[in-house]
Amino acid sequence: MRGKVLITGGTGYVGGWVVQSLLNAGYEVTNLGRKAHSNPNVESMIACITDREALQEALSNQYFDTVLHLAAANQLADEETIELVNVKGTQNLIVALQRAKPKLFIYLSTIKVYGPVNGRITEHSVPNLIGSSSYGRSKLAAEKYLLGLPVEWDNTRKVSLRLSNVYGAPKNADVDAWHLLFNNLSHGAFARGEIILKSPPDTQLDMIWLGSVCQVILKAISNNSITGIYNLGSGTSVTISKVAEAVASAYQGYFGKELTINMPETVGNIVGLKFDCGKLQSQVSYDTHPYFESQVIEIFKLLTTIKP
Repeated sequence: MRGKVLITGGTGYVGGWVVQSLLNAGYEVTNLGRKAHSNPNVESMIACITDREALQEALSNQYFDTVLHLAAANQLADEETIELVNVKGTQNLIVALQRAKPKLFIYLSTIKVYGPVNGRITEHSVPNLIGSSSYGRSKLAAEKYLLGLPVEWDNTRKVSLRLSNVYGAPKNADVDAWHLLFNNLSHGAFARGEIILKSPPDTQLDMIWLGSVCQVILKAISNNSITGIYNLGSGTSVTISKVAEAVASAYQGYFGKELTINMPETVGNIVGLKFDCGKLQSQVSYDTHPYFESQVIEIFKLLTTIKP
């Protein structure tokens, strides 16, 4: 084994991809969560990050080389839940680990810490807290707590990866990720044979394939020079209409018939978005190629396995 890794959120959307990549790379993986992991090669530690006492009991005699903190309440949760899980939960996890501090703590953050994004976004861009969502604010607060730990944690390398819009077929259909743009468009195409865009079609996004996220995480574990905050995206903007067109193209190729795209007439207000990932790309290489159509087809294949 290459090392012991503790992951929170390993049964989730991003976690499903990350766990598999860790196993493939030869790591010993333990998932900490409210339920056991379905993969028999993953050790399960049952505890909720919002329960400080249960968390401390579970981790009191444990040591891990690396901690990957992915567990989070998503943007659909209410503000109280987001604060409890994303901020207090992160604090609870760190407190529970303070006796046997890991060599590396990687936190999966988000582009939403910057608030409404426009223009060029670097790690030095000042977050717009006034226009930010409670989700974005909670992730920023958790980041600050991790990176501001006292000197006793100086031997722990701390990394925060600010992800842009991730995409990729869920590892199983039970994953609660169908609200995300790419998955939502693909699911709508499969279920209704049409796409209904609710956002302005010219809205620009940075999209990053989950396979690329896994590449970065694996390289971050082995590269001791990676520390602090990094933007993690493709570095290339794409409009929502282009994503919809990719879904439509995959639909036609897979089902042999055309897909209707219904777009609102309103025009977006995000112009020239550049999610600058140069800081990360100067230290590690990773795949930024778009895999939209192939991942749409994988989602279609997954959805065909779901019983009505």
